[in-house]
Amino acid sequence: MAKQLSEQERLALLDGLLAQSQPSPRAAIEPAHQAQPVQQASTRRSRTFQHTGVFKYSDIDRAWFWTVRVSAWLALLVSAVGSVQAFAGRWPTSLLTILDAWPASALIGGLGIQLIVTLVEWRFAHHWTHSWQWWLAIVIDLLFTCWGYADLGIPWLLNRWHAAGITGDGANVAAWAVLVLFSLAIALYPEQTLVQPEP
Repeated sequence: MAKQLSEQERLALLDGLLAQSQPSPRAAIEPAHQAQPVQQASTRRSRTFQHTGVFKYSDIDRAWFWTVRVSAWLALLVSAVGSVQAFAGRWPTSLLTILDAWPASALIGGLGIQLIVTLVEWRFAHHWTHSWQWWLAIVIDLLFTCWGYADLGIPWLLNRWHAAGITGDGANVAAWAVLVLFSLAIALYPEQTLVQPEP
């Protein structure tokens, strides 16, 4: 009987040791509850220090892409108008008088020339250093654009130079230089923007 009681005591002692080594369910749950206030505090801090930026870089890239593309087409349109004006010889006084000032022959001639020189420029855009076709097309483009805008741009520029105290041959040379640079810019900008180079 004494031996049987001794074995029961040993079993009870082992059970007590096992119970002490295992954490209680409440002890396992308490760390998770204690971590929640810390997480909530960090979330509040991150909300407090949010970035003040309004636009994303992707939005700016998208806006820049469309701005450059639309402005390149507008520059090409301005160049085409100069070619049409070179054939017509006079500017329309309003939108209602466009067909009177620009007859069908001027529209066909100007747009036809612009289409041909633009196609040649774009075709040889990335080989311009050793392409006589590109040089010929760019010279024709400049001639027609300058011719078309000369009667409108040169007097306006001369008035600006005279107001600034620049007169004589220097004013004429400066006015034509500005017109040539303007014509060259609206010829090269669409070409360098809308034509994607091949690898």
